[in-house]
Amino acid sequence: MRLGQIASDVNGAMSYSSSHLSGFSRWGDGRLAGLALGQHDTYLEATETNLAATKRLLTAAADALNTIAQRYDATDDDQSVAFRNLFKDLDPNAATPPITGATAPSGGSAAQPSEALSAPEGMPDLNPVFLAILQWPDYLSFTWWARWLINQGFQLVWPGIGGGDIFQWLWSEVGGDWDRIYTAGSAFGQIGDYFSRLGDATRDEAIAMFQGWTQGEAATKAGEFFAEILAAFEAQLAPYGDLELKYQKAAGSSYMLCQAAYSGLDALGDHVVALALGVGSVGEAIAAVFSGGATAPMAIVSAVAAFIAELSAIWGSAVAAVMAIGGLMNGLQASSMTITSVPIPEA
Repeated sequence: MRLGQIASDVNGAMSYSSSHLSGFSRWGDGRLAGLALGQHDTYLEATETNLAATKRLLTAAADALNTIAQRYDATDDDQSVAFRNLFKDLDPNAATPPITGATAPSGGSAAQPSEALSAPEGMPDLNPVFLAILQWPDYLSFTWWARWLINQGFQLVWPGIGGGDIFQWLWSEVGGDWDRIYTAGSAFGQIGDYFSRLGDATRDEAIAMFQGWTQGEAATKAGEFFAEILAAFEAQLAPYGDLELKYQKAAGSSYMLCQAAYSGLDALGDHVVALALGVGSVGEAIAAVFSGGATAPMAIVSAVAAFIAELSAIWGSAVAAVMAIGGLMNGLQASSMTITSVPIPEA
């Protein structure tokens, strides 16, 4: 692969960023997600700036090498033409060991780096066993069935409203669309992986070139230049890995807080139902069942309904507490993560 081709390959990563991250100006537009994530536009701007700088850097290197080749053809003498200014010292604070023909290759794929960019993944489904434990009493909850009927009514009148769940859509306006947040984090992770593959391709191309260019000041300067390019690419891995984790935490926070809100509302509604039926605790409901008497079937039915409602309210309250704690912890972890972007140096 020629260096000019590697520079052109950056266009694929720029298109990927534009497709999967530029449209993420709204969290869905959850204010809680915004608090946890900070400024998405800032992260996106840094990404676009670094990709553009990467293309300029690799293009400048390709142009410099082409200039050197032309001068060699014209002079056939490394010492008769000064090449010092063709390669900038990208890191003046470090004495960088140059890349040479003896440098170990990356062992990476020979394919274009952007070809391995895949569509970002949405939030994975919860463990089915864990989900079953959380949801087993839903069919007992009067409030859950009321929410289900309301949602079915909305979907009947306005098919597809809220993406199929009007309550989840309403939550996304407050807490954020967890699937979109997770997907954006996955896209940032893909950009980090791209820089890793780009470094491998650049490294292998430089090694191949220096195997036939082993002497002279220009070779040394070029070797240092390429070593510093690789260091700049490697420095991108940590911030993009952190970004991916930050978005995953924020997505988890939004999801868990939504489940906490659902469970809390269902618990409150079921407790109200139990109170309306004349009981305020499971013990009272059990007592009502036995005190109804065989000659009072309606009283027994009412007591059983109260027992179910109060039992569902207790379970819902417990689930709400667990999910709220988990959601808040994930949100705090996401908000406490500081992302330090490492700028790609200019050629």
